[in-house]
Amino acid sequence: MADDITANPGVGGAIFATDEIAGRHFPREKIAWGVDGVAVDTADANGARFPVKIGEGLGATAVVAGQATVTGAESALSSAVARRVRIRALIGNTDTVYLGPTGVTAATGYPLEPGDLTPPLELSNLNVVHAFTPTGSQKIAFLGEV
Repeated sequence: MADDITANPGVGGAIFATDEIAGRHFPREKIAWGVDGVAVDTADANGARFPVKIGEGLGATAVVAGQATVTGAESALSSAVARRVRIRALIGNTDTVYLGPTGVTAATGYPLEPGDLTPPLELSNLNVVHAFTPTGSQKIAFLGEV
């Protein structure tokens, strides 16, 4: 049964589709999408399905992995193109590793205690991350999507 409503009844007004539930009319809408001035009706057919973007960076084509030694001389990590990277301080380390931009120090860096892992870092290249440790040599490992 049609639950339509006619705007301006008796004068040929537009008809709006509704769903009547408990005496109230809820508008029925048809989803369309497209750039300004274009409406593509959504249907279960190729080219007419509603486009949904789930997330960025899904479906990595390769991974990059490695280890680096960090010393008291602040320096950039090795050059490696990667979109999403995680860095871990190796469990055998004896001191904190600090990560950050050029000039990172213990006062300004993101601390990684032995065994700590960074959240995913969205980078263009691993070498934008610099590392420093106050004493000795410490090791970090990295894993990233290309």
